[in-house]
Amino acid sequence: MSTLVFYVKGSVKEPYRIIAEGEGENLRTFCNCPAGKKGAAFCKHVAYLLQGDVGKLASPSMKDVTELARRAKGSPLLAKAGDRVDNDISQAEAAGLASVAEVHAKFMPELEDLGWTTVLAERVGEQDKDRMELYARYKNGNLRVRPSITLEFVRFGYEEGSREIDWSTDVIGGSATPATLIPRQKPFGIVRADGGTLAGPWKHLSAALPKFLELARRGPIAKF
Repeated sequence: MSTLVFYVKGSVKEPYRIIAEGEGENLRTFCNCPAGKKGAAFCKHVAYLLQGDVGKLASPSMKDVTELARRAKGSPLLAKAGDRVDNDISQAEAAGLASVAEVHAKFMPELEDLGWTTVLAERVGEQDKDRMELYARYKNGNLRVRPSITLEFVRFGYEEGSREIDWSTDVIGGSATPATLIPRQKPFGIVRADGGTLAGPWKHLSAALPKFLELARRGPIAKF
C-alpha cells in the first residue's frame, strides 16, 4: 500500500509534511512540525486533516484526501482528531470570557434551547462562589431540585486542617471553630447534582469551559 504525503501550512515559511501509512486500526501518521519532532504521534495538523479540513493544505490533492478518509475508517485516530478539533473550537469560544457571568450571558440561549433551565448565582456563601447551574426537569415537567451540572468559580477554599462550620450543631452547641479560608489556586470546577466534583479543578476559565460545554451539550436527558 502506497504512502500518502501531504504538505500543510503552519507557523513557519516552509510547509510541514504529513505522512500517512496503513489503514483502519493500523493507520499511522507522522508530521515534522515541532510537536512531531518532539515525539508526539499526533498533532493538530493531522487532526484537522483527518477531519477533512483542507484549508491549510499547501497543494491539496482531493484524490489523496479522499483516499486518506477511506483508510481512516475504523481508526481510533478519527475519534482523537474529533476531540482535538472540538476542544479547539471550545477554546476559541472561551476567548475573551473572564467570568462565569460572561459564560452565562453568552451560552444561556443555546443551552436553554437544548432544554436546560439556567440559573446564575454570584458571590454565594463564605467561599465566595459564582455558579452557573443547569437544571433538568422531571417527566411531569417540574424543575428538579438540584442542578445536574454546575460551573463554579470558587474564590476561597478551606485551609488543610480547618473545617466548615455546621451551623445546626456547632454554633448551637457552642463548639464552633471558624474555618480558615485561603484564596484558591485553581478556582474553576464542574460539580454534579450530589455536590461531588465532575471535572477539574482548573486555574483558568479557558480550561474549564470546553469540558463544561461538552457535558452541557449532551442535553438534560444525559447521565452525569
